[in-house]
Amino acid sequence: MPGTARPSPAEPAGRLVALDRMRGFLVGLVVLHHAVLAYCTFGHVDRVHYALSTAPIVDSARWIGFDYLVMLNDGFFMPLLFGLSGLFVRDGLARRGAKAYLRARLSRLGLPFCAAVLTLMPLAYYPSFLQAGGAPGFSDFWLATVTTGPWPSGPPWFIGVLLLFDAGAALMVARGPALPRAADPWRPGRCFAVLVAVTAAAFLPFLLAVGPVRWFAIGPLAVQGSRIGLYAAYFAAGAWLGRGGGAAVAGFGR
Repeated sequence: MPGTARPSPAEPAGRLVALDRMRGFLVGLVVLHHAVLAYCTFGHVDRVHYALSTAPIVDSARWIGFDYLVMLNDGFFMPLLFGLSGLFVRDGLARRGAKAYLRARLSRLGLPFCAAVLTLMPLAYYPSFLQAGGAPGFSDFWLATVTTGPWPSGPPWFIGVLLLFDAGAALMVARGPALPRAADPWRPGRCFAVLVAVTAAAFLPFLLAVGPVRWFAIGPLAVQGSRIGLYAAYFAAGAWLGRGGGAAVAGFGR
């Protein structure tokens, strides 16, 4: 009937549908981002260090519109993913304890990361290796990748860095005092101003020190040098915003 409010869709207990949708949207952006890298006008193959190519495969057909899409995505989607990942860290630590939380994250993140860098990523980068002039032979390529390197992790680098952040959070809880109870959240304007200031402080010094394109890697664990502080800051911001668990972020579900 006109004027009658529609009932809201049922939500699974303990889940915030808005956050699920945001996470799904961001994962879609990640897939889109890496799918179009082969067709950007700035794409190139590094024939000396194939892992430094802009994408595993660079196509001869290019479109400048993909350049703008990649640049727009690159400015926000990875920090936001780390922020979302941090939202329920403290709730998980409070419910499970540091050891059980870390075991769960090793299972949830560590196993997929190992599987990806041992199978999917060598398969993905083998064509790039050939395109850069490498000798054919996948078994030799795989063995060299996991022994002498380079060992590019590709998109799963995010999982490896997130696991390190989770381990750091668990270690802090294990060695520090008990988690404090949630306080009343700050007003949005104050939160935004603090986040802008923290973003500048966490990003600009690293950017000036190492430049925008340099990556640091230990085996398959890799992170963009200029963004180490930025990603850690957004992960910590997510953990702060979600302090105490669902009650602190319940407004996102409305």
